[in-house]
Amino acid sequence: MEKYETIEKIGQGGFGTVFKARERSNNSIVAVKRVKKEAGTGEIMIQSMLHHPNLVSLVEVVREETFVFLVMEFFPMDLFDQLHHLPTGKMLEPELVKSYLYQISDAVNYCHQKGIMHRDLKTCNLLVNLEGVIKVADFGLACSFTVPSHLSSAIGTLIYRAPEMLLGSKRYSSSVDIWAIGCIFAEMAMAKFLFYGHHQIIVIYDIFNQLGTPTEESWRGVTSLPFYQTAFPCWTKNRLAKRMKTLDETGLDLLQKCLQYNPADRITAKEILEHKFFEGFNKTNAAAK
Repeated sequence: MEKYETIEKIGQGGFGTVFKARERSNNSIVAVKRVKKEAGTGEIMIQSMLHHPNLVSLVEVVREETFVFLVMEFFPMDLFDQLHHLPTGKMLEPELVKSYLYQISDAVNYCHQKGIMHRDLKTCNLLVNLEGVIKVADFGLACSFTVPSHLSSAIGTLIYRAPEMLLGSKRYSSSVDIWAIGCIFAEMAMAKFLFYGHHQIIVIYDIFNQLGTPTEESWRGVTSLPFYQTAFPCWTKNRLAKRMKTLDETGLDLLQKCLQYNPADRITAKEILEHKFFEGFNKTNAAAK
């Protein structure tokens, strides 16, 4: 790591610390993620095999005695900062929301085609620049979904976590990323979190309150999930349209398709890209530069 000069710490997560650094030979700015050797193996393997213009590029990997350093391209801010530092009453321009959503979905579609689910999509893991480019970052929780296995349900950030995970399912697939995309889409459209809560049960109740409490009729098998309770409050109405007044009819339709309770009913990333919400949208201009 002698070739890099650390400038400042820019992020801290459960799996590593991220620094802004300068490459001494050419003064280029990079992001450096420091992780413990044993924790970084899967992330390095996954990020090394993924190459897409809307995924943060891995420049190199530096291995030392205790730590592994992932050197990546640097972006000046993340989507969380952009959204939650808007002046009061201001929103992202609708065309920028559409562009961001298309770019994110294109990147996630690519990952899913490669058999990889991200499992931690959220606004602070989406990096943006002033040219309107957005890139998916942080593959610390990513894993393959092509081989059936029991997975941890207590993973990822609560307010973007799919309901099957919140209710304790150990078997889930790439549709958990689609739920997260729906949450991000809504957050971009109104500059507020769609669901909120510091505890799992509070987030579950918030989802049920806004979308209606799921039943066996709307989601076959839900009552068999580990954390399902017959004492759950029974909300009967879907109030999403009332909440999402900034979206037109096609945007609301797309959001509803992302937020289906039954994972099998959720739209795919590929279908998002083909949705009528993007009719007339210049997809060429949305490509990462």
